[in-house]
Amino acid sequence: MSSPDDSFAIDPENPVYRFLEGVSEVLLHAEEMDPQRLKQALTEVIARHPEPPRTLGISPSEQARTLMDEAWDLPGEGTAMALDALRLDENCADAWVYLGYDAGDELELALVFFTIGLMAGFDSLGQAVFDEHAGEFWQIEETRPFMRALEAVARTNWDLGAPEVAATYFGEMIRLNPMDNQGARHGLLWLSLERGDVETATQVFLAYPEDQSTAFLYGKALAAFIEDGDTPEAREERAAAIASNRHLPAYLSHAAQLQPEFEPMFAPGSEGEALAMAPMMLGAFDQVPGAGEWIAAEAAPIVAAPPPAPSKEKRSGPRSV
Repeated sequence: MSSPDDSFAIDPENPVYRFLEGVSEVLLHAEEMDPQRLKQALTEVIARHPEPPRTLGISPSEQARTLMDEAWDLPGEGTAMALDALRLDENCADAWVYLGYDAGDELELALVFFTIGLMAGFDSLGQAVFDEHAGEFWQIEETRPFMRALEAVARTNWDLGAPEVAATYFGEMIRLNPMDNQGARHGLLWLSLERGDVETATQVFLAYPEDQSTAFLYGKALAAFIEDGDTPEAREERAAAIASNRHLPAYLSHAAQLQPEFEPMFAPGSEGEALAMAPMMLGAFDQVPGAGEWIAAEAAPIVAAPPPAPSKEKRSGPRSV
């Protein structure tokens, strides 16, 4: 797990170091704990962290939310701020989610924090909010920390090779917020195609008929190829997909190798978009014999492509934050 400053690794008096040490102790016995007990144990570790000075005029939970609004923009101080937020409010879901992203490539540890964030978000909202406002989540600002945790749990399960679990969480995101501000439909679509479930993919297409994103256009092309092979209709879908981004076929056919680093901000149709989208799509294309070669068959060659870099697993950051 990363820390804001290298000195944390050698300063046993630093509260963040003590937290990391406490987490290690708790995780030694994590298999014996249910999620609620694990949350309680980690909360007790956090309680050792010094409580931040209280801000007059606002509640502890409001102060915790303010801290986390600032933490996303201050990566050098974010871990300490997340601990401050949890010392003020143990159900500050964004703070748990921050700790999960701070775990980097340690996916199992990240999933622990994300799952606790999900539980914290539920406890903070209460069952009545779910009963009364399902379908309106994200439109209600107080629900967004829970939705961010839900997205993090979905994506991490996907990264860990649990597509059925991930698809369930993406589906829950859509149920709670059909407007889908977080793009859960893209995750559900490509997980469905990865499993050969064209029926669910078709339901996603029908639910969002106005979506003309690169993710949807390539999804429609692959779905058509899975269903009927290299038909005129499938080629038509392929042409529309390639028109949306001509860089993707090289990566989907393994003619070009994914870069380990890319810019998080990109223009539609750019190579940056291709590098961001390809990891989501590759599993599905690799599952269908000939799909990679088929998608690249009509793509014009890209001149002066950068030399291949070694492939490397890389966790994505908080896409919706």
